[in-house]
Amino acid sequence: MKKLFCLIVFISTCRIGMSQNLVPNGDFEQYSTCPLGYSDFSVLYWMNPAAYYNATPDYYNQCTANSSVSVPNNWGGNGYQIAHSGGAYAGIYLYLLTNPENREYIEIPLASSLIADSCYHFQMYVNLVNACQYTTDDIGVYFSSVPVTGVPNNVALPFIPQIVNPAGNFPDSLDWTLVEGNYTAIGGESHLIIGNFKNDSLTNAVLVNSSGIGISTYIFIDDVSLIKIPSCQTGMNENENIYIKVFPNPFSTTLTFESNSNEFSEIILYDISSRKILQQEFINDVSLNTELLSKGLYLYELRNKYGVIKNGKVIKD
Repeated sequence: MKKLFCLIVFISTCRIGMSQNLVPNGDFEQYSTCPLGYSDFSVLYWMNPAAYYNATPDYYNQCTANSSVSVPNNWGGNGYQIAHSGGAYAGIYLYLLTNPENREYIEIPLASSLIADSCYHFQMYVNLVNACQYTTDDIGVYFSSVPVTGVPNNVALPFIPQIVNPAGNFPDSLDWTLVEGNYTAIGGESHLIIGNFKNDSLTNAVLVNSSGIGISTYIFIDDVSLIKIPSCQTGMNENENIYIKVFPNPFSTTLTFESNSNEFSEIILYDISSRKILQQEFINDVSLNTELLSKGLYLYELRNKYGVIKNGKVIKD
């Protein structure tokens, strides 16, 4: 019995080790002091790679009564978002029209350096502040073998991110959006940086709220993780081995869905309040007439007889 108990403990320990999150404080719950206001990035382990007054990430926590950085109410009463987990999250600008080329980033040293040729799965959840006029799918993750510190400006960092948010995966203010990807390590990467690595001319900024007070894209970030996995898989849908293509996004008068499935599928399009707008069955591909739809963000769900194949977000320009 004693040997069996030891074996169970050993197996459990191995499983825990294999699934260890290499991002310390990925849920932003640990802090040195409650945030006093904007730019008070008092969250533990995380840091700002820039040393510039106008490139300052923010920390939000339910421990503070400051209406600018509290949870769930913030932005002086113009923002509202419950944390994806716990009671805290971070926030950065991805795009700011009133201050061209302005970028903000958050950086963290990993719990251990990455192993060459090993595969790692990254994920985090992002949310667009209610008060923002624009959203963008330009969100990247850069792995560095050295800490990036003391950057003397607020422009895009001169790095090419190894993980890029898929085109069309736009953050919205309604709920948390998953951003994820796999990365095969070169070896020795010890730091992770999150932000928009493109300049303004290359950033895909889409107007979603013309009445918002923020002429910008500002996102909350929560539950960041990086976990070593057995192998990197790309291309086909892992659930049913079905490839889906949705284009164009943003769209104007038509929206097309293509699939390699030879069975009947069904596409359902919803508005931002989850009200059903369009519904149509098809095999292989279908083009929806969207000419009469109002500009803005829409949700879609693709189903077949086995259930949901894919869901996501599209924007009408």
